[in-house]
Amino acid sequence: MPIALWLDGMLDRAVPGQAFTALWARRDGLRTYFPSVDGEPKRAILPARKMPVEEVHPDGEAEQGALVGERVDREARTPFDLGEGPLLRCRPLCLAADAHVFTMTLHHAVSDGRPVPSCSANSSSSAAPSARVSPHR
Repeated sequence: MPIALWLDGMLDRAVPGQAFTALWARRDGLRTYFPSVDGEPKRAILPARKMPVEEVHPDGEAEQGALVGERVDREARTPFDLGEGPLLRCRPLCLAADAHVFTMTLHHAVSDGRPVPSCSANSSSSAAPSARVSPHR
């Protein structure tokens, strides 16, 4: 389940990692994974820790537009390892000093629809003056 969160405005670079880490720590469901125990999948929860966030800086305006759609599509096609987790990936794209896109991809097994508003509220209130959630711009 890929999600693109567009932020227009100046951004404190530490905020994306902080927002996603706070969301990760609050929601046990997002930290759920399914290791095999005696050949059967069992539900387990990863410890709350700093959420890995990989920031990407594309070059050129044409590359930026293509990169956003390509990144969201690639994230949607990249499989998760259910036995290892995490079943959530976050990738901020820095398009310009005042333009950012955060992609968040959740495996359907850990998605209940609530992370999107939570993440939007966490990010937009402290990070940038304007935020919107959309599959593509």
